[in-house]
Amino acid sequence: MVGGTQALAGLNVTAGIINLNTTTINVNDDNAGAQTVTLTGATVLGANVTINTDKATGADNSATFDGTINADNAATQNRTLTVTAGGGTVTFGGVVGGTQALADLDVTAGTINLNANLTIDNQGGNTVTFTGPTVLGANVTIDTDGTADNNVNFTSTLNADNAATQNRTLTVTAGTGTLTFGGV
Repeated sequence: MVGGTQALAGLNVTAGIINLNTTTINVNDDNAGAQTVTLTGATVLGANVTINTDKATGADNSATFDGTINADNAATQNRTLTVTAGGGTVTFGGVVGGTQALADLDVTAGTINLNANLTIDNQGGNTVTFTGPTVLGANVTIDTDGTADNNVNFTSTLNADNAATQNRTLTVTAGTGTLTFGGV
């Protein structure tokens, strides 16, 4: 566990491969100003990982993934990623599950930026959930159509980053799963 007894104020990692083999990463120190979790490089989940940047008091931290995110071995492991940022921003800058699909992805944030494709179809029976306003910064495909299909749930608004200059598209392939748009 990272930040288990005393939460970190910030976490910024740049590496060719970032192995997340711990289950919990707490970067939500209430005594620090707003910071970020920035992972720049290919992130590999070696466990079911929860990243928490949601502070009890003060401005919440944000999380940015500037690279791919994959399971360590989708054939034998059903890896999940949960990011809780409260009022902070969560940004996915690279492909998620492109070479080793995730089993589930749940994100709660003040703003969720999707800038690449996501494949979350490894286990089935899960619900990929985006809790917070979601913004497409690219044409995005979400694939949850696996052997057993996952559901997709957008609980808030879904918009393009700039509809005047960018013609963004969203393609969701959920097979027999359910797609829910809950935003106004």
